[in-house]
Amino acid sequence: PKETVALFSHVVTELTRGLDVPFGCGLRIDPRASLAVARAVGAAFVRVTYGVTAGTFGLSAESPGEILRYRERIGARNVQMFVNLSPHFATSLDTRPIAEIARTSYATTQADAIQVHGAGAGAAADLDVVREVRRALPNVPVIVASGVKVETLPQVLEAGDAVIVGSSLKQGGETWNPIDPERARAFMRRVREIRG
Repeated sequence: PKETVALFSHVVTELTRGLDVPFGCGLRIDPRASLAVARAVGAAFVRVTYGVTAGTFGLSAESPGEILRYRERIGARNVQMFVNLSPHFATSLDTRPIAEIARTSYATTQADAIQVHGAGAGAAADLDVVREVRRALPNVPVIVASGVKVETLPQVLEAGDAVIVGSSLKQGGETWNPIDPERARAFMRRVREIRG
């Protein structure tokens, strides 16, 4: 609803005031609202899912052409789009091999990055799938977008190019808990060690 978009925009504006690093934003399962808010608040990227999926939130059908035209219409061409190949809490109804899905997703959308998820928040992605996507798209960043823990960082960053992390930084590693600053610091220390 419009009031959710308005409130989300306000919250993101307050939270990012003075922030000097790129950030993304997103309203769950609403790529147009995500793009509109990103454009309004200066976010660098959004995460989107194309195609037809079925899952916890019901059926979803998102056309890449419609979303890309919307992005153009609102002047958000500079907002990068990270495309989910395996959305949280849902299953793609596209049964083609994952490498083929990755290649056609990129070919039709020129995605800025491709994301591979596990089954839900905090669930690890299959690193063999991550490697397969990376082989299919060697020049496109592949993001491991769920289930990354400090202990698994070496394997994850060997398989993919980047991570999006949430649950493992929270108190007790629970998705809905607040961020645990020490867990976040330990995570970033390990990332810096791995990357040199």
